[in-house]
Amino acid sequence: MNASKLIRFVSAVSLFLSLLLNPGHKILFAGKETYDFEEIKTETIDGVIVPQDRAVSFFYGNKVKGYFTPLREDILKAESKVFDYIRDNTPQALGYPYAPDIDKKLANYKRQYVGVIFKDKRKIWINFFCNYGNDSWKNSPLSVIGGGACYFNVLYDIDSGLFSGLSVNGVAVNTKKGIGLHDKK
Repeated sequence: MNASKLIRFVSAVSLFLSLLLNPGHKILFAGKETYDFEEIKTETIDGVIVPQDRAVSFFYGNKVKGYFTPLREDILKAESKVFDYIRDNTPQALGYPYAPDIDKKLANYKRQYVGVIFKDKRKIWINFFCNYGNDSWKNSPLSVIGGGACYFNVLYDIDSGLFSGLSVNGVAVNTKKGIGLHDKK
């Protein structure tokens, strides 16, 4: 079994066990490893740059050809455009009624920046999430089931300067009451 198949298998088993043991909104990965990731902090940004040697732990897939450490300048370019992209591709229009106004709340989200290569295209995967409560997100993968507008991500193509792949998490549902965790009771 090659490394990528093993990673997918372990991830699938983790997901299955998480769903089985505790359905709903939950954190799948928030390890206690300590790595010194470069931080990006401004008035509107609080994020970390994931180094190339750790990127596979944060983002993987069968179309990924490789990883790189994103440059601060490229991340700041992406950040200067992400508001417009999300505003112009409103989650409501894409069928995410549970993700209102995420464009207006961008400064409240933490970020993880991962350099990913698809074919010959270098892209930055930006993982956005609400305040996590501790600093483990600064050096460990954060993967969540549910959570709605608190968790979303996009891909930024460095060469073209374009975004794609806006993905907002779903809302976990309390099956006994039939309501999402973020719904008003």
